[in-house]
Amino acid sequence: MVVRSEFGVLLPECVSIVATGEDRPVARHWPLEEAVIKHVSPERRVEFRTTRECARAALEGLGYTGVEIPCGAHREPIWPVGVVGSLTHCSGMRAAAVARSTKLRALGIDVEPDSTLPSGVLDVIATEREVDMLPRLRSVDRTISWDRVLFSAKEAVFKAWFPVTGQWINYPDCCLDIDPVSGSFSAHFVDDFRRSGVSAKDLVGRWSVRNGMVFTAAHILATSLDEEPH
Repeated sequence: MVVRSEFGVLLPECVSIVATGEDRPVARHWPLEEAVIKHVSPERRVEFRTTRECARAALEGLGYTGVEIPCGAHREPIWPVGVVGSLTHCSGMRAAAVARSTKLRALGIDVEPDSTLPSGVLDVIATEREVDMLPRLRSVDRTISWDRVLFSAKEAVFKAWFPVTGQWINYPDCCLDIDPVSGSFSAHFVDDFRRSGVSAKDLVGRWSVRNGMVFTAAHILATSLDEEPH
């Protein structure tokens, strides 16, 4: 396992990050976690367990040991009190990032292969404005799969969004602006979600592409408060 990993440049120093590129047998099975993967494929079980082991290793960086990480009603990871975190995985990568809630209010990470999205997916996830943005991004760098960067960045935003708001949003409810030079992105939410307790201006988004993978991360500092009326 690697501490900090590719996500290290995308997140503040207060975040404990652990990642691995390979699955290994785990020494201990956790009953609440095993209940979640009871009926999934053997491959999915291994993936789930390895990602959870990354999370436990990351939590040790905050001083937490032997922590079980069950799932909530929407299959979201349940972190210890006082911790925010996020998990992600794709072929060749499993990763976890955690931070104390006194430092970050929200945290989301995502990793994807640097390859074009399957046919039809862009139509589902992108707003008209985002579709118009993609040719401009390609004009800067044609070697990057910008549609995948867009998808991954939205996943990172959603992972940070849900624990704070308790609300699910659809892909078109969030519109992203991706900066191809600075490696950053910003989010804009539809009117219906402006009273959610999350101010889009406080969300920091970063992305990078390395070794055939897209890495994205989103976070909100704990000191960032929504100034709009609730």
